[in-house]
Amino acid sequence: MFGTELKLTTFIFTCIELIVLFFQLPNYLSRRQDKSRFRFLILIIAFIFYNLCSGLLPDERIPIHILAQNILAFGSGIILATYYFYYLVQELNISQEKLFNTKVLFWSLVLSFGVGFILTYFITGSIAISKRNFIFLPVLISIYFCITTVKFLSKKRKKQKLEETPFKLMIYSGYIGIIFMATMPIVVFFGDYQTINNGLVNISFVITFYAYTKYYLFQSKVEYNLLKKAGFLGIKETTNELNELQSALLEKSGLTSRELDIAYLILKNKNMTYEDIAQETFITPKTVSKHASNIYKKTESNNKKDFIEKFSGENFKSESSVDSIENQLINKNTYETRT
Repeated sequence: MFGTELKLTTFIFTCIELIVLFFQLPNYLSRRQDKSRFRFLILIIAFIFYNLCSGLLPDERIPIHILAQNILAFGSGIILATYYFYYLVQELNISQEKLFNTKVLFWSLVLSFGVGFILTYFITGSIAISKRNFIFLPVLISIYFCITTVKFLSKKRKKQKLEETPFKLMIYSGYIGIIFMATMPIVVFFGDYQTINNGLVNISFVITFYAYTKYYLFQSKVEYNLLKKAGFLGIKETTNELNELQSALLEKSGLTSRELDIAYLILKNKNMTYEDIAQETFITPKTVSKHASNIYKKTESNNKKDFIEKFSGENFKSESSVDSIENQLINKNTYETRT
C-alpha cells in the first residue's frame, strides 16, 4: 500500500490500534497510579511499533542499510513477544521459574538473533541464509513458552470457584493470545508472509483488548456511580455486585484497582478466605493479605470483620452510619493531601 511493503491487513490493524491508543492515553493519564492501564498502554505501542517495522521493512527502496532494516523488523518482533509475555505475567500473576521468565525469553531471543542472524550475515552476506539460520531457535523458544503458559493457565482455571467474574475471561484471553503470538516465528520460518503473520499476531491484540475492556468496564462501575447525583443513597440488595453507595465509598477511600477487586470479593462473598480470593485473582494468599491490610487501613477498618460490618449489613443501611463513614474518608483524604 502507498508504494510500500505494507499490506492491507497490517494497515487496518495499525489503524485500529492507533484509535485504541488515542482513547487509552487519556484513560491512563486520568489514573497514573494504575499500573494495569500503563502496561496496556505500552502493549498498544509495542503492537503499533511491530506492525510498522515488520510491515514497512525491509525495503530496498528505503535509504537505510538492509541489515539495519532487518534488525528493526526482527527486533520489533522480539520486543513485542517479550512484552506480551510480561503483560500476561503481570496481569494474570503467572509464576515465573528458572527457565520460564521474561528475562530468559528476551535474552534467548536476542542472543539467537545476534549469533544466528547478524553473525551469519557478516559471514555469508546473505539475508535469506541469515534469516533461515536464525529463526529455528525462536520457533522452539516460542513453542516452549506457549505450552508452559497454557499449562499454568489451565491450573488457574481449574482452581477457580466463582463462575461469573471478569477474571475468567482474562484466563481465556491469555490462552488464545499466547497461542497466536507463538505463531510469529513459525510463519517467518516458512517464508515472508506478512498478511498471515501480522494477521495472526494482531489477533492476540484483539483478544487481549476485549478482555481488558470487559475488565475495565467492571472496574469503571465504581467510577460511574460517583457521577450519579440522583438517587445516590438508593440501596438495592443484590447477590452479584455491590450497590452504588458501597462502590462510591470504596472509591473515595483511594483504593487501587487491585484493592477494589479484593474489596469487591470480600463483600460479595463474606465466607471467602484469602486463599479463595488468591485463586480467583491469580495472586498469592500473601499478596491478598497485603492488599487486604491496605484496604482496612484506607477505609479506617480494624480488620476484615470490621470492614464487612462497616460496608455491609444493617449498620451500613442507616443514613447516619453512611454519613459517618463518608466523613471519615473525606477528612482522611483531606489530611493526607495537606501533609
